[in-house]
Order: sequence, then C-alpha cells, then structure tokens
Amino acid sequence: FPNASEVIVKLPRTYMLQSAFNVSTLNCAVQLFYNETYHNKTYKKYNLVYVYTTGKYQDQPLYVKGVENYTILLEYWPDEYFPPEKKEEIVYSDKQSCMVTKNPKTHFPNNACSLLVTKETFSNPNKKCTEAFTRHCGHYAYNYTSIHNCVNRNDYN
Repeated sequence: FPNASEVIVKLPRTYMLQSAFNVSTLNCAVQLFYNETYHNKTYKKYNLVYVYTTGKYQDQPLYVKGVENYTILLEYWPDEYFPPEKKEEIVYSDKQSCMVTKNPKTHFPNNACSLLVTKETFSNPNKKCTEAFTRHCGHYAYNYTSIHNCVNRNDYN
C-alpha cells in the first residue's frame, strides 16, 4: 500500500473515473486536499465534491487529523480533543496520475471503492491504475465519462 502522506502532496486534485457503485444522477466528482487558515492556524483539509446532473453539488469538507500508513484520518472539527471519526484508505497509487480509495465506513457496498485520476489522464488512464481498481474493488465498475462540470469548480467549502 502507498504512503498516504506522499499521495496527498503529489495528487491534491483528482477526479472520479471509476466507482464500484452507480449513482445515476451523479455527473462527476472531484477530490481535493488543500490548506485552510482559521484563527491564524493552517489546517490540511479533504473534500470530495459530488456534482449532479441538476447542476447542484454536495460536499463534506473534513480536517485531515493525521495519516497512518495508507489511511487518512478525518474529522469534522479541527480541535485536537476530538478523535478522528472517518477514514479514507488509499489502497493504490502510482503517485503521478491516480489513486484507488476505499471508505471502510460507508453505506455503499464494496467500501465505496473509487479510482481517481488527474485531469490530464482522465481520458487515457494508466493501465496499472485501472488494473488496481479491479484488484481492490472488483470487476464491476461504473465509468464516468466527463469531468467538464468538475474541472474549474472552486465553490466548495
């Protein structure tokens, strides 16, 4: 498994290419790692923004509380006394163009397993990336065909 700290730095903005589940109204999704300053302190944040065919979007920005090997520990609040509530696992990454992620605590089947790629490789992903998706997520894959409505979005929290 890859070192999640390295992947976060090398792939701060990726787009969902394949998913182990199908949401018929989902147009595209963008995953972000970014810094935000609050009360003179800078925090690392994570967000997965879902853009729907209606033009509306849904997101849930979280604070990156830490990294344990390939697992990112996430929390709703920046305070240290709250233990991390969520986890995102990076089960594969080439550290250049893609990552395969799993959310172990989700209501979706197959741990909400997804292949996320860079804008530059969305239309022609590295074969090692798609093979890693199959290896970690199974043979069923819903393929997203466009990131047009996600590329220039900066209206997330």
